Amino acid sequence: RESQRRAADDPALVAACEQANTCLESAFDLQVQGTTVASVDDALVRGWICIDDGLNVSLDERAVALWVDGVEAAVDNVGGARTYLRPDGKEVTVSGGTYGWVSHGAETEQLVLDRVSQGFAGAVEIPMKQQAAVYNPGGADWGARYVDVDLTEQRARFYEADGSLVVETPIISGSVLEPGYATPEGVYAITGKQLDVVLIGLPDPQTGEPSYETHVDYWMPFVGNMVGLHDADWQTWWSPEAYRSGAGSHGCVNMPPDTAAWAYDSA
Repeated sequence: RESQRRAADDPALVAACEQANTCLESAFDLQVQGTTVASVDDALVRGWICIDDGLNVSLDERAVALWVDGVEAAVDNVGGARTYLRPDGKEVTVSGGTYGWVSHGAETEQLVLDRVSQGFAGAVEIPMKQQAAVYNPGGADWGARYVDVDLTEQRARFYEADGSLVVETPIISGSVLEPGYATPEGVYAITGKQLDVVLIGLPDPQTGEPSYETHVDYWMPFVGNMVGLHDADWQTWWSPEAYRSGAGSHGCVNMPPDTAAWAYDSA
């Protein structure tokens, strides 16, 4: 009994118990734009607490990292499928692209470790490397003002912030007759705007010369500086079959000059 009393009064043991109990008081939600995507509670933390022979309390960083990996997998959606109902009633599913949510795993892991060590209770936003306009898992996350390029219909529709359709136009996308010319599918953001640009193609393997040099008045890239929306005054047949019949682009989205001018001013 005396040895038990001494053990109970051991400052190192008392400190270890207090530290472990502080960790177990943790009860917080990880959120994205106020939406809870994961929660930390005492049952979870209990599996993370480690106490060594020297009565030093720590958290199993590998276990925390693995748990955070699962949170990342649930949150990150770049390239993933989104299904949404277009204002005209068509249900669309689109995959691919570079737009969307990308969480910062290393910062999230450190955040969790810090908050658990403090016995934090409440809610905290997940650190992000990249954000979309709206957190909407599996659905449209780009906000109301956007352009919908339908490669099947060969139409582009521009929607304003109130959801109204402001412009609808024919487009001609990448040729399906040449390998590698298909317009990339997915969700993208326009990365810039330029006026009076000469688009230069990749070098021809045989000659080393650019495969094309084409002047455009309005250039709005969305895949690096290689693929974008632009005017195409050389196109004369704005048909849904044009891209299948030799008039397709090298991957860009061709638009009538007046529409491209409007889009450039509005983007």
